[in-house]
Amino acid sequence: MYPDRYADHKCLVGDKSDNIAGVPGIGNKRAAELLNRFGSLANIIANAADVTPTKVRGALISSGDLLVRNRQLILLNDSA
Repeated sequence: MYPDRYADHKCLVGDKSDNIAGVPGIGNKRAAELLNRFGSLANIIANAADVTPTKVRGALISSGDLLVRNRQLILLNDSA
């Protein structure tokens, strides 16, 4: 995984120390696989219907709003 994808990775897996909930069923390995396949969180969300297994697909589809909110929270201080 590339360093510029860290924020996208954190959106998917969450971070307890920052009180950011991750997508159920997605851990470090699955998040890395998704980012390597689709390239970015935006592409993962846009192509969620193509994700396998179906359990992960459903989790991504139902967590779309959560992922967008996570991205906003993680990048809140990006301009600093």
